[in-house]
Amino acid sequence: MAKITSSNIMLEGTNPGRIMTSFGGVARNIAECMARLEVDPLFISAVGPDLHGLKLKENFKQVGMSNKGLLEYTDCSTATYCLVLDHLGETYCAIGDMDIFSKIEPHDVLQFADHIRNAPLLCIDGNLRVDTIKFICELCKEHSIPIWFEPTCVEKAVKPWLASVLNFISYTSPNLVELRSMYQTITGNAIPSSPAMGSTLHDKLEECFRYCPVILESVPTILVSLGRDGMLVSQREGNKIVFKHYPAAPEHLLPVKVASASGAGDSFAGAVVAGLVHGHSLDYSVRAGLKASYLSLLSGHTISHLVSPTELFSADQWMLNKPTVF
Repeated sequence: MAKITSSNIMLEGTNPGRIMTSFGGVARNIAECMARLEVDPLFISAVGPDLHGLKLKENFKQVGMSNKGLLEYTDCSTATYCLVLDHLGETYCAIGDMDIFSKIEPHDVLQFADHIRNAPLLCIDGNLRVDTIKFICELCKEHSIPIWFEPTCVEKAVKPWLASVLNFISYTSPNLVELRSMYQTITGNAIPSSPAMGSTLHDKLEECFRYCPVILESVPTILVSLGRDGMLVSQREGNKIVFKHYPAAPEHLLPVKVASASGAGDSFAGAVVAGLVHGHSLDYSVRAGLKASYLSLLSGHTISHLVSPTELFSADQWMLNKPTVF
């Protein structure tokens, strides 16, 4: 990860900044957050025969995660991702070397079928091939396993729709840009863009009110990340749709001084999934997820080392962080 420290970014020159290396990847980050919250995740992914793969396995031991789900492919390098942040800690651009994920075919996942059949919930991200996503979702549907889909990026957010399994998904957690992509793919309606689009909370909510009902026809729960404006949870309850907006943090902790925004969304997703697995309500789990996200923003780590059941699932001001209901 590279963070540019100057507000004036030079596209054809050397920018002053700080560079650090950490373990990441959307699914890995979510799994680490779950492990820190005393859920025992089986992380199924791929590594190459290289230093990154070796270090990742060592990291799993440190975090307390099993590496039994790691598939090794000798003809690919372990996935790497270079994130460039601006001086405010917001994403400026990124480069991903993720070809290895295209190696994971349905038959590779089949060896973990028993684990999947007995899981309380399965979390899947958009890095997998469409046919592999289809196989996993059909297996979960057959055994009534709820699925959480993490889009990861605009291009990959539509994969469940391309795999014809969107209606197998129980939860999805796109950001606003990914939500637009999902809406456009499902409806075929182009969304005119403008520099001011989504610039205020009101604008963001209006977009969500327009796009979410279409996706809710297939997915019963959508959790839309609004960045510094918090989270909007939308659900269909009978014949009506309920929207709940949660601020990013209790008012006295705003504005958040961001060390890095990388991993904040993954921290949220991991904590919400862990909360659901532990038997907490969605409302309670969302509040815990927002606290995990807040801790990530402050720490500079994708998953804050402060994340723990005691820290997140305890009665404090975060649990009083009530949403606005629409």
